[in-house]
Amino acid sequence: MKHPTLIVDNFLGKSYSDRILDLVAGPQGAFPWSFISSDITDSRQPVTNQDLKIGFSNPLFVDGIPNEFFPLFLPMLDSIQDHLETKCEFIRLRLALQLKNGSDRPYNTPHVDMYDDHYTALYYINDSDGDTHLFEQYDLPHAGTSFFERQHKILVQQYTINQTISPKKNRLLIFDGHQIHASSHPKENPYRIVLNINFKTEKPIF
Repeated sequence: MKHPTLIVDNFLGKSYSDRILDLVAGPQGAFPWSFISSDITDSRQPVTNQDLKIGFSNPLFVDGIPNEFFPLFLPMLDSIQDHLETKCEFIRLRLALQLKNGSDRPYNTPHVDMYDDHYTALYYINDSDGDTHLFEQYDLPHAGTSFFERQHKILVQQYTINQTISPKKNRLLIFDGHQIHASSHPKENPYRIVLNINFKTEKPIF
């Protein structure tokens, strides 16, 4: 049984979705990406150079601080709020760029983005392989375990895939932020670009 998710294809107008893609991956190469040198694979297993998975990010909105590109994404946030028909509090927006990788590992490290109650939205900016995996397992904040016990469990437990979502340009995916999930690097396409959004709502959406 699939856990509750919301998937909306062709979420934004074509001109706006094209503008976003051109901004972050245009031929001029002017968009600022920060290199992430640390490995983001499953740390329970030994990592070879072949398996090392690194990437780039741009923190549009973190800890209440927007960067200079954040205003360009405000129409998207308005569209999310309008689609959900409830007031949203957007907590974090982060762009992630992952490059083609020849590893045969099925996915990167399972995780949750935050430990508070929230929702996670992924907006896929380009067509690519490198699926998002949503697992059967959840982080359980109200189970009486400590924060460190929750962290440790996420790191060491075994996972069962509940749902797999393929990156498709202008696709929006929303799911419970406590559902443990993982990205994967593209093996066929040269790059995969996703906007990760964490937010809370005035009314439940699932």
